[in-house]
Amino acid sequence: MRNHEVERLQEAAFIVEEHHERYDGKGYPYGLMGSEISLEASIVSVVDAFDAMTTNRVYRGAMTIEEAIQEMKNGKGTQFNPLVVDEFLRMLEEKNNKWD
Repeated sequence: MRNHEVERLQEAAFIVEEHHERYDGKGYPYGLMGSEISLEASIVSVVDAFDAMTTNRVYRGAMTIEEAIQEMKNGKGTQFNPLVVDEFLRMLEEKNNKWD
């Protein structure tokens, strides 16, 4: 992405690069932790993980929304930025209430 002809994609490369970093520093590729990880990458990490958990994969079936929410809570502060998890879950709840 850093060499893409579209400048916006070049500028967003850091998000892709950092989205497997973990809040506790045990991620990759750089072992960044906490605020060293960009907010943008932290958001993508949460959304990507939730999507992965709630969709069918060739190696396993999808989790329920409730199971995925519990996994997000379990990973808060270790795998995921706690502020991002809190906001994601708040927005998910707000959206869910609109579906009722």
